[in-house]
Amino acid sequence: MSNIPSPTPISTITTQTKNTSPGHEPLQLSNNKNLPLNKNRKMFEYFQRLPMELRDAIWKFALPEDEPEVCIAHPGMLKKRWQYPRKLFIVYIAYPVVMHVCQESRTFTQNFKLSGVRFTTHQGTTARVPFRFFRPEFDTLFCTRANLQGIGDSNLVIDCLAREPGLDSMFWEVRHLAVATREFPGIVTDTIFDVLRELETITQVFVSSSVDDFNGWTKEAFEAPKRRCKLRDLIHTPAWQREINGWCEGDDFLEHVEWYMERFRKELDIHGRRSFREEYPRGPHEYEENAWDPALKEFTGLKLYAKIFVEYEAGNWTEECCNRKLPADALLAPRQEDWHLQEPENEAGDGDEEFEDLEANLDDFVQAGPGPTYDSAWDFDEAIRDVYDQSVDLL
Repeated sequence: MSNIPSPTPISTITTQTKNTSPGHEPLQLSNNKNLPLNKNRKMFEYFQRLPMELRDAIWKFALPEDEPEVCIAHPGMLKKRWQYPRKLFIVYIAYPVVMHVCQESRTFTQNFKLSGVRFTTHQGTTARVPFRFFRPEFDTLFCTRANLQGIGDSNLVIDCLAREPGLDSMFWEVRHLAVATREFPGIVTDTIFDVLRELETITQVFVSSSVDDFNGWTKEAFEAPKRRCKLRDLIHTPAWQREINGWCEGDDFLEHVEWYMERFRKELDIHGRRSFREEYPRGPHEYEENAWDPALKEFTGLKLYAKIFVEYEAGNWTEECCNRKLPADALLAPRQEDWHLQEPENEAGDGDEEFEDLEANLDDFVQAGPGPTYDSAWDFDEAIRDVYDQSVDLL
């Protein structure tokens, strides 16, 4: 038994890939110095003897499965009518690991007809980043108001886009919605009953997890990410070091988060009674979804989460929205889309001629004057009091 040689570790191939990705940096692979270089090359010589079709099948099998991502629905999508509006909804994904193996694997991955991986340019540069189309049953849809000033149409973007052909059926399949903490519950409940028939979770996105940003956290406006992003659970940082927004020292940050989320759920239920009555005037027998319980008059089928955005930068996931905060009374033009979808290389003639330019200029939008502002989403001003009074009889 002692004469049995130990297994020889398999070497990896060193690749040098230019760091141009806004969503995922290339992996740093290194040679195994325990193996001579000629033996290392010989291992791949066996792979090269396989037929090209079989090698492509192996690379295809090595591609990773989709993982949940975040799709940003923003007012820039409303600037004109789109022939294929469903293709506005994309998510950036990580570079597949097989791109870092060798030249053949990179060539395979960049060929859309072989790998099925799509690429687009980013922020007007030559950097090509991978993306895929939004999967409503799998990904999270982060949505802002159609009019960020709160004047006129204050519905969420997807309420307006639901009128576009093919989008209503896509929105019916959305399971996970994310909105900023500054959005009013009444807007959300209207969207649930009108558009998001199969909704299962709602995520409140805070501008930051830092205690320093705790003051005014429910009214802070921020610019949504433009690169690959994730939603991470809010860090429950103890707040005993300082007094925050009038609360006494010694209070726990976690307690304030829980209080806020419980208040948000109660407000959803209050506004939900009004929205349900307007959407189903003939009675609850018309309602067939699971989010709302007509008997209890509550959103018993919804799970609520408190999270923050993190973006991939220089090998780490970091918070960036806190660096893009906007004043509550500022003129908030729709997020400028300085990237656009283009037809991936080697993809010509595959039926994707409907790719449309998503580039938007701020000049395309009319900036209205500042609208009403509120200290927080939960201040019962006159408008909210009216809605509350109308719903008292339903409590």
